[in-house]
Amino acid sequence: MQRIKIRAKSISIAYGQNTIIHDLSCQIQTGKLTVLVGPNGSGKSTILKSFARIIPILSGQVLLDDEDVHKTATRAIAKKIAFLPQGSITPEGISVHELVAQGRYPHQSLFNQWSYEDEQAVENALEMTSLKELAQKPVSSLSGGQRQRVWIAMILAQETDTLLLDEPTTFLDLKVQIELLSLLKNIAYEHGKTILAVLHDLNVAAAFADQMIMLRKGKIYTYGGIKDVFTSENLKHVFDLDAKIYMDETNNIPVCIPHVYASNQKIGEAR
Repeated sequence: MQRIKIRAKSISIAYGQNTIIHDLSCQIQTGKLTVLVGPNGSGKSTILKSFARIIPILSGQVLLDDEDVHKTATRAIAKKIAFLPQGSITPEGISVHELVAQGRYPHQSLFNQWSYEDEQAVENALEMTSLKELAQKPVSSLSGGQRQRVWIAMILAQETDTLLLDEPTTFLDLKVQIELLSLLKNIAYEHGKTILAVLHDLNVAAAFADQMIMLRKGKIYTYGGIKDVFTSENLKHVFDLDAKIYMDETNNIPVCIPHVYASNQKIGEAR
C-alpha cells in the first residue's frame, strides 16, 4: 500500500477578500514526483506555499506525516519541508558552497553552530547534484541550469524528506529542463524524497511525473496517475486546449500534440 506524505483536507485560501483556493483535498505520495499543472492564476503557487506554511489557510487542514503543518512551529517545519520559490535571487559574490550551506540554517542555533554534520550535509548535496567540482566557483559565473542545480542542492542540504519546488524549470532550455527533471526523479527514487513541483511544460511534466494534479479556478479538476489524468478531455476542460494524446511506445509515456492544422491553413491562405 502506497504511503501518503501530505494530505490536504478541504483547504480554502484567500488573499484579502478574494478566495483563491476552494475546499481543496488531495494526497501526495511518499517518495514520488508529483506535479501541479494548470492555467495561470489557477492557484498552483498558492497551494505550494500553504503546504510549506508560508501562507495561512482559511479552513481545512494540511497534514505532513499526519501532523498539522499550520499548528507546527516554523523551525520544526523547516526541518521537514524544503521550499524553493520561483525566481530565487542569488546573493552577489556568493560561491556555490556558500549558497548550498545556507540550507543548514534551520539546524543552526545560538548553541549549535556549524558542525561536522552540517559540512557533511553540504558535501552530500553537492555530490547528489554533481556540483562538487564547482563548489568554489561564484554562482554568478554559472549557466542557468547550473545555477538552478545549486538552489536544489541548497534545499537538499536542509535534509528534509519533502521538497516543494515552484516552477524550477522556468526560463531553461528544453535540454536543461530534461536534465533537471531527470535529477529530481533520481532524487525521489534513489533517496526517498517526496517532491511536489509546479511545472508549465505539459509534455515534460507528463514524461517525468508519477502523479499529476490539474487545477482549474482554484479547484482540483482531477488528479492521479499520468495516464489517467493526461487526457485530451482533461486538457480541453482545464486549459481549453484542443489536442490529441499519443503514446510514445519507446518510453511508455503520453505526449500531447495540439491541433494546429486549422491555424496553419489560415496562415497559408493569408499568404
